[in-house]
Amino acid sequence: MASIEAVLVAGFVHLFLRFALYIDPRIKLVTPGPEMPTYIAYVALLALIYDNRILPRQFNYMSPIFKCICETAMAIFLLEISVLVFWRSIEHFIYLSVKSVLLYLKIVSLETYANHETLMIGAFTLPLATVLLFTNIKWCRTFQSNFF
Repeated sequence: MASIEAVLVAGFVHLFLRFALYIDPRIKLVTPGPEMPTYIAYVALLALIYDNRILPRQFNYMSPIFKCICETAMAIFLLEISVLVFWRSIEHFIYLSVKSVLLYLKIVSLETYANHETLMIGAFTLPLATVLLFTNIKWCRTFQSNFF
């Protein structure tokens, strides 16, 4: 298991400071929609990182401060890859799919879509992020012993 300190620092760096160490976030896909699904995905990924060993066992014999610094760097790296590459790509794919289907099949007019685009995208990304979070919590060993 990763240390809680490393996971909390990685979460603080990404969620509150909006700082990325390895991947330039300016080269991200622009997806309209609510931010809440992204925050839920962050929490799910933080729980997954916390539940797994992210450093080799040889780091157990190093000093605790060095081990915590390495775990923090690895947690930040894993969180960046997970969110900025995978989650943003999934979110953008959902955006393009929903927009294409709704406008191509003329389910909604262009004006209605433009007025309610955030709501329509959130209607698909929010349930997906919530399922990701609850599936992750269900299968994490840490939460199984405490809640289930």
